[in-house]
Amino acid sequence: MSNAELERLVEEMVEVVHSDRNAYNARFWRPQPPWARGNWRGLPALLAGGPVPFVVEPDISLWAVILGLDIARFWSEPEAYLAGQLKMNLHKFRVFQDNTHFTGEVTPWPGVVFELSLFGIPVVWHEDRGPWIASEPVLKEYDDLDRLEMPDFYKSGLMPRVHEFYERFNEIVKGRLPVIFPDWVFGPFGVAMHLRGMQNLLMDTILNPEWVQRLLRFIVDAHKEWSKARAKFIGQPITKAKLYNDEIDGNVISPALYQDAILPYERELSDFHGGIVYFHSCGNLTKLLPVIRKLPDLEMLHISPWTDPGDALKLFAPEVAFDVCLDPVDDVIEASEEQMQSKLEYLVNSLRGKAAFSIRADAFQVMNDHPEDDYKKILRWCEIARLVTGQS
Repeated sequence: MSNAELERLVEEMVEVVHSDRNAYNARFWRPQPPWARGNWRGLPALLAGGPVPFVVEPDISLWAVILGLDIARFWSEPEAYLAGQLKMNLHKFRVFQDNTHFTGEVTPWPGVVFELSLFGIPVVWHEDRGPWIASEPVLKEYDDLDRLEMPDFYKSGLMPRVHEFYERFNEIVKGRLPVIFPDWVFGPFGVAMHLRGMQNLLMDTILNPEWVQRLLRFIVDAHKEWSKARAKFIGQPITKAKLYNDEIDGNVISPALYQDAILPYERELSDFHGGIVYFHSCGNLTKLLPVIRKLPDLEMLHISPWTDPGDALKLFAPEVAFDVCLDPVDDVIEASEEQMQSKLEYLVNSLRGKAAFSIRADAFQVMNDHPEDDYKKILRWCEIARLVTGQS
């Protein structure tokens, strides 16, 4: 990656930030803290009528095909990562023409394994997709919890890589774009599940619930101490939290387990951060929605393809905004144009004027030998989305 090409990409991103169309997109969103993680999610404004915002976000595996990215270099070289992130943003603005609002933020976020790596879980790097963790749990025995160390803000897991990337990003952009240090967003129960293993932890909630509480206590304390260190490092106050909670799934845990064993720690994090700007779960939250509603100062809720938007509307609107996410396969890649339009019309007609919401099509991965055909379907979906949401 040449310095000249990086310079060009930075300058093009600066132009996008100050463009008229980016100013138009800004009207769909409320102010929010820096995202500090991949895949930006805006906080929708409650609009009485008119256009509805939509966002498109492929997975890194498909981005690599669209843009010709070398995934191994993307994750290991700060210049390649920054260039890739800028190319993705420019492609979204110019080609997808969705309603992402660009403030120019770039962040050296090392993938969904970030927080898990802080506890010593080995990271496995892939050449055709994002990184993931080794299959063996760190906490094989109950006594292993006593030997678990608090994460070090500079040395644990992927922290050295994050610091290296953060420093290099700042050297390259020279203040023209804001560089955001990654934040801790992985929910405590999710961290616990990966440290212990899903089946093991679910059994522990029955056989040794006191140990589960000790583990969650350790994780929440680690989250808070790490967040204090981050705030000191960047010289800014702690902002509202984001809870990425895919493991909070009504098909896996009961409302009673969530309310009694998990919710108290999430409430504690809400109090610590001054509220929760976003609660995310790609699972089915429908049965858990009444419990989630007890979280104080929640601003936005993710509505997965398996969560009932009608139930969410009754419980949360209009105080809480919705990040409504489609099924990337059923609603886009394998959908006919009529099906695409029907699903979009259902969501727009059900929610417009009743809740602040946006519609998201994301997580598109390489699933077959002809990803270019899937890309064409995404482009067609964008055209239909512009029509249905009133932006044609």
